[in-house]
Amino acid sequence: MEQKKAPVTRKWAGLARKMRLCARYRLLAARAVDFGTSRRILASFDRMRSFALLHVAFLALFAYSLHGTGLCCDDFDIALSRADDPWFGYLLANPANILTHGLPFRWIGYERQWLYDLLKFGWVAAAYAMTCRFGSLFFPPARAALFAALFVFYPSHDATSFWFTTQYLLLTAAFYLYAFYLASRERLWSAAAMATLGSFVSYGSSPWAFGLGLAWLAQRQFRRAAVLLIPNLVYIGYYAALTLGLGLGNKRLPSEVDFASLARNLVLQIAGGVDAVFGPSLWLKLWYALGSLTLASALVGAAIIVLLAHSARVVLLARGARGAGERPRVPRPLWVAVAAVALGGFGMFALTGGYPQSAFGMGNRVTVYASFAAAVVLACATRHTWSSGMLAALLVFASLGLSDHWREWRGVQDATIAAVRGDADLASGRLGTDRLFVVGHDYSRLGAIAHIAFLAHPWIADPVFRIALGRGKAFSTVPLTSRFTVEPGALVNSGDGQRYPVAGEVLVYDSQARQLRRIDLEDMPRFIATLETPKRHWIQLVEIPWIRSLILRWMPQLGYLWR
Repeated sequence: MEQKKAPVTRKWAGLARKMRLCARYRLLAARAVDFGTSRRILASFDRMRSFALLHVAFLALFAYSLHGTGLCCDDFDIALSRADDPWFGYLLANPANILTHGLPFRWIGYERQWLYDLLKFGWVAAAYAMTCRFGSLFFPPARAALFAALFVFYPSHDATSFWFTTQYLLLTAAFYLYAFYLASRERLWSAAAMATLGSFVSYGSSPWAFGLGLAWLAQRQFRRAAVLLIPNLVYIGYYAALTLGLGLGNKRLPSEVDFASLARNLVLQIAGGVDAVFGPSLWLKLWYALGSLTLASALVGAAIIVLLAHSARVVLLARGARGAGERPRVPRPLWVAVAAVALGGFGMFALTGGYPQSAFGMGNRVTVYASFAAAVVLACATRHTWSSGMLAALLVFASLGLSDHWREWRGVQDATIAAVRGDADLASGRLGTDRLFVVGHDYSRLGAIAHIAFLAHPWIADPVFRIALGRGKAFSTVPLTSRFTVEPGALVNSGDGQRYPVAGEVLVYDSQARQLRRIDLEDMPRFIATLETPKRHWIQLVEIPWIRSLILRWMPQLGYLWR
């Protein structure tokens, strides 16, 4: 008969069983903790990978859009005249621009245009990175990336991205936005260095300095405001002393100010700015840009959209990155600063009297200030997945359509230069005249609107013919437009009043027909009447007489739109 276990033995056996159960539970609990930690680590890694893919997608958009776009407009003259200006006199007013653009023009020249595409991508990528840092102060990380991409590639100011010379306006903005970010992190010396670089790289830096500085002043953050404002005050003093005192550099300030004209110009700037970044001009440009999209670019755009969607499973509001419906943390002082930047840009160009706000034409670079406000508004408005996705898709395909337009026009430019180089009469140097008039290929046509300037201005046409003919060019080149009138013994440009004496025959090169023609002066009125008047704005597409009368009564200098 089996003996019963003693009470003490049973007690120790029960205690041992409980201890084994506790050890098992502790092991399971430890495994659960490890599993949870691993999941959190993996989730964090997935978020980081998603944001990295997001940036890769936008950088791929920039790289594809800019490749093959080459040089345009003033680039031709600067690339040729670099040897004639060893001290960069044309950049004395913006000395930091010598580093970003002057030296590259000198080292690269004209032929190796792919290097300009590489540099353009580098400056756009740098501007995107700095703007993204600024956006991270107010938006979730993914939406900050959308805001940055919107700003640097906003369709209204494609000149600041695709045109190498004028990228300084985009860099000025990016340097100041990054200076604001550094100041917010109490890295004041670094912020002052970036603000100094932003000030001296462009004459257009003051709206950024005073607008963003206002945000700190409104919050009584005087030290932070000072690091943005003082470098620009130093630049203003330098610019005034150089241009007004010494008569050097690129003078933009008027000698006298007519306050009535200034008020009219400011109203026109504000109305044009709203139209360019939000109004009919923007929507018309988007429509024409999508119409320029090639099949290859459409496929690339689809791939970029898929990559954006794959990054964190939503286009721009990554899961776990502060909730899809979270409101942005944009304080009221910053809204005041955003408005001040735009108004500062309007006021600056109203004062100088040049460059109306327009989404078309290379003058659209001045809309960069209003586009900053538009990017902030759109980034705040798209708080949901579907709206962020639609905005990103529209940005991607519009940018790719614009890039196709730029690449196509680059082909027209190259073909025109090759045709001039191959023309035996032009290359002979024996035309019998010291002046050649040129028609055709004045502007690219984005839809119905004139956009990228080519043979429309003497400062572009003349270096283009120098590139084509080299030392064989023994004449000056003058674009002939519908604004010319015929007087006894002369052709007169009614736009600037320039008079060109002509004796008997007028030598005209038709760049589209690739034909050199000799036309009697008495036949020139009929020939000029056949020339197209480029449409520079959507108001030329609608026949509403009272709008035209109102515009011409308010701003008579816009009469060139109809001549």
